[in-house]
Amino acid sequence: MSRRLPPQEHYRRPSPRRGTACFDVVTAVFVIASVLLIGGTVILLNNPSAPFNPLPVATVPDIAQLPSPTITLTPTVTLTPTITLT
Repeated sequence: MSRRLPPQEHYRRPSPRRGTACFDVVTAVFVIASVLLIGGTVILLNNPSAPFNPLPVATVPDIAQLPSPTITLTPTVTLTPTITLT
């Protein structure tokens, strides 16, 4: 026995697609957000000190220059202690 196809009138017609515009908008928003997120990540990887970076690279502090002792040109007089008998 061979199988036969049902007559054409038994086929269901596809219903007209309604309400897909909302899905299209949501998809477009997610595509745009993904592109922006990937672009921002690439920018942060290339330039970590970008102004929109939430965790910027710590700045290196300047080298501390401690003041050196000043040179005195005139010698100071220091008295030597003397031994006294008491």
